[in-house]
Amino acid sequence: MSRQNFITGRTADEKFKSVNKTLQHLARRSHKSVGVHVPPTLISSYIDTPKNGVIHKQIFPVAGTLANVCCLFEKLPEKTSSVDVEVSIKYPNHSGEKVIFPGKKVMQKAKIDKVLPAGTMVTICLVDASVECSGVWLSATFTMDIKATKLHTVIMDELEASYDRLQEHISADEGVMEQEKPSTELSELIDSVKS
Repeated sequence: MSRQNFITGRTADEKFKSVNKTLQHLARRSHKSVGVHVPPTLISSYIDTPKNGVIHKQIFPVAGTLANVCCLFEKLPEKTSSVDVEVSIKYPNHSGEKVIFPGKKVMQKAKIDKVLPAGTMVTICLVDASVECSGVWLSATFTMDIKATKLHTVIMDELEASYDRLQEHISADEGVMEQEKPSTELSELIDSVKS
């Protein structure tokens, strides 16, 4: 097996250019990338008067985790200090489970921490549908499964090409309208990722 020589050229200058070209080629192959984390989704609703005890219904089109549920009642019947709230989870395979927590005039938080597959239906309702209450505030946090989030990886070549297109676009528009030169932040970002 013959050994391939990556340094070519006769003079020192030609050899240096050859090494530089090889290093640039290898740098493009290193696939340096930038990622973005998607934060939890906040689910929030308000209902004046629950019908048949139902406060909120939701279907989750992507897999993830239902973390926390908070509920607050503005008005409860006299002599009633709390109302039990049920979080009913119906999975796509038709199995299900329920979590019950007390709802008060003061915000009540329940830690649910249930992993939900895509297509899961969640109903939040009063355990006793005959309780007359009003002004029901509800919020919950849902964290999408990492497979469901769109994580865009930008390869350095794409970033450099985008920067070049931006410069071309601004140069073309300079004759039509006065614009400031593009900020050097993007070029500094590209240079810092290259090094």
